[in-house]
Amino acid sequence: MNVSLLASPQFYSKTLYVIGFLSLPIHILGGYCILFQTPESMKSVKSNLLNMYFWTTLLDVYLNLLTQPFLCPPPIDGFAMGLLSRVGINLPLHIYSGITIVALVAVSVVSIFENRFYLLWAKGTWWKFVRYLILIGDYIIAVLFFVPSILGIPEQETARKELFEMYPHIQAFDSPENRIFIVDLRKDNVYMIRTACTITYIVGQGAIFVILLQYNIIRAIKGMTISKSTANMQRAFLRALYLQVAIPFFIMVVPQIIIVFFGIFIEIQQETMNVSWIVTSTHGALATATMLYVQKPYRKFLKSKLSCSQRVEQFVSATTGVKSVL
Repeated sequence: MNVSLLASPQFYSKTLYVIGFLSLPIHILGGYCILFQTPESMKSVKSNLLNMYFWTTLLDVYLNLLTQPFLCPPPIDGFAMGLLSRVGINLPLHIYSGITIVALVAVSVVSIFENRFYLLWAKGTWWKFVRYLILIGDYIIAVLFFVPSILGIPEQETARKELFEMYPHIQAFDSPENRIFIVDLRKDNVYMIRTACTITYIVGQGAIFVILLQYNIIRAIKGMTISKSTANMQRAFLRALYLQVAIPFFIMVVPQIIIVFFGIFIEIQQETMNVSWIVTSTHGALATATMLYVQKPYRKFLKSKLSCSQRVEQFVSATTGVKSVL
């Protein structure tokens, strides 16, 4: 196959396996900290942290190890190279599940900020009743927005023949082991626009809750309804939450925005698609590592274990040194 290294399916697959297996210890540590090291003061946010952790970890494992979607632009087509592809799992199910999990990660992020807004400022308001409808609607959109593309999957043999006539360069990636599967033959602007609208809707909600949180803290300080120390404590927690969400969020969303932009206005190259998904695949590990660093209880726990380990090493070294002298 005469393709560049970045466009190569083999390079793509090996890179995802490396990222996936290196990420597993980070995820295990993150899950342990949420379950057993979350203090009482963070009890109200524990379930939301666990929800976001679950979806980000599932996305990480799904993309890097289980499916490894190799997409061949400009139409929506490709094949899976992960562990599930070896046991004959239905490929449309791979595609639908992967894209849906990405959307559910975004919704879980929004739910964290909505939860903080509700607990701090809207517990006794009409939002108490509306919030459930909004959150349920978010999850429904995440689960259903890709369904039209799955229902419109064409008959494969005819579609494959037409695909290779329209885009002969894609045939370089087709093989008996990895047969190209076509979701949509067209350069599907309808899908791109639908995806762009979904991203805008979910990201817009998150931005609104962040603005409302900051606005209400400032208003509460001016109205002297909370003390400065309480406000500073809330701000410190929110800053940690912003960092925990923002860094991995951009790692996940920016590549997808690039793909959508290129898909609508410019021809996507295979290298661009592969690099975008490789960058996205680091999202889960980065999200968990960021959480462990920015959330003070988890950071203190890890520091205590590291310092304990260092003291043990120093003791062993000193003991060994004494024994060697004797």
